[in-house]
Amino acid sequence: MELSKLRGAQRGRTAARAGAAVLATTGLLGLSACGEAESPVGWTQWQVTRIYQDPDTPADLPETQEGRLFLVIGEDSLTGASGCLNLKADVQWREKESQLEVGQLSVEEIGGEAECAPSDERNAERLRDVLENQTLTYTRDGGRSLRLQQFHPDAAEWETPKALSMVARA
Repeated sequence: MELSKLRGAQRGRTAARAGAAVLATTGLLGLSACGEAESPVGWTQWQVTRIYQDPDTPADLPETQEGRLFLVIGEDSLTGASGCLNLKADVQWREKESQLEVGQLSVEEIGGEAECAPSDERNAERLRDVLENQTLTYTRDGGRSLRLQQFHPDAAEWETPKALSMVARA
């Protein structure tokens, strides 16, 4: 077969695959519109950039750890990963108060060929400390960032609550 005919056949297959992908995506979007309601923060993958626990612990994550730690918060569940560890919890939204209730956070090894970094378990425990069995207020700044902060109505004004800061993962 001539090279030009081979390239033309490859382009035809590539175009057909792209068309099929567009149709499949369109179909899935149509189904999701009829299915469950969307989470108030969207179906975004949020990359954790800060975990504030106390003044003695650095809150900013090093860049090497940021890409390994993310959350997706749906209508009734939270999922994510801390490197080689899966994270999952049930959630309940209180949209009027801009609050989110998080249940018990399970942390399990992904298994397979995922390699663990020394920080994976530590960051999962830090997330658990902020999120597990807590009511959190959520704020979005311009759509690309999300902050979750523990809500304690009886806390002193000078106390800084535990919190997470995240950015939308592109």
